[in-house]
Amino acid sequence: MASDSPKFDFEQYFTGHVKASGWFTDRFGNIKKHFCGDFYGSTEGDDFVLDEALYYSDGSVEKRQWRVRINEQGDFTGESPALINGVTGKIVGNTLRMAYVMKVDVANGKQWILNMDDWMILQPDGSLHNQTYVSKWGVKIGRVSTQYQPHDGELLCNNLIEKRKAS
Repeated sequence: MASDSPKFDFEQYFTGHVKASGWFTDRFGNIKKHFCGDFYGSTEGDDFVLDEALYYSDGSVEKRQWRVRINEQGDFTGESPALINGVTGKIVGNTLRMAYVMKVDVANGKQWILNMDDWMILQPDGSLHNQTYVSKWGVKIGRVSTQYQPHDGELLCNNLIEKRKAS
């Protein structure tokens, strides 16, 4: 359920560097992999462009770019090469709900087409939390849990991972 406050301004929140961390659980609640993500958002003409890089605990890396538009009524649309038919959503108060179909790389170089039911909720303390319910052929296969935090860009995920490998 959306709350009237704090009002979630997607473009304001994601302008500049934002770090994410989270995990994927299978349909039984077992954590399968963790990730750290770096996001950088900026305005280009009528679009808000969000560059995303996700670094997973198994060593895999996903990079994608989102081109987003949000109108005065909170209608959210976007495109990315990873998406099939784009993303649609709605911002109401502190909540953005999105639905989309995404091509996702899985083990052994295979790619799955997955349905995403995505909820971003801005908390009263300014933190942003995300739950994405993932399904394939109408069957729930898991959930992605993510937390976002704006940062200065100094401690990017790939730098943190390289520091951990070195120690």
